[in-house]
Amino acid sequence: DVTSFTGVDGALLNVLLGFAEHEGEYLINGKRATEYRREEFRKLFSYVSQKPELFHGSIRDNLLYGNPGASEEEMREAARAAGAEEFIEQLEDKYDTMLEEGAGNLSGGEKQRISVARAFLKKAPVLIIDEGTSALDQENENVIIESLEKWRANRLVLVVAHRQKMIQAAERRIEIGRA
Repeated sequence: DVTSFTGVDGALLNVLLGFAEHEGEYLINGKRATEYRREEFRKLFSYVSQKPELFHGSIRDNLLYGNPGASEEEMREAARAAGAEEFIEQLEDKYDTMLEEGAGNLSGGEKQRISVARAFLKKAPVLIIDEGTSALDQENENVIIESLEKWRANRLVLVVAHRQKMIQAAERRIEIGRA
């Protein structure tokens, strides 16, 4: 679990995710954030970080973590949307490939694509991508940017980014920490 974020943009995420006290209130799906039980509140968010956390287990286990009831096709669709299916299908055991501790048998970009696919598959009302494409080449970042069009339907997508392409893809932009 993520426990805190740093920087000015991190302060906003800390408030949104309930890690920092603040004045006022905000609503999610018409309900005050403080009215949700902790478990219920966590289900509202999918989070992709700059340094993805994958656990020891199969790629399938990692993808289904936030949505264990997802179908095989839903899982594969999320992997395609994140640009992960192509490299997964090249692995000997494909989706059943076991990840080493810390997913050391994957590159940084492959880890990020699995993390993005997992977040897409969870289908939470709020998707947060915090520098979640920083280890990707331009081609894979473009795949994710194009996929965001579909995956942001009926949900809020918050992107913390420094890369111009991700920023330009946003419907609305807020600059934080600029003088």
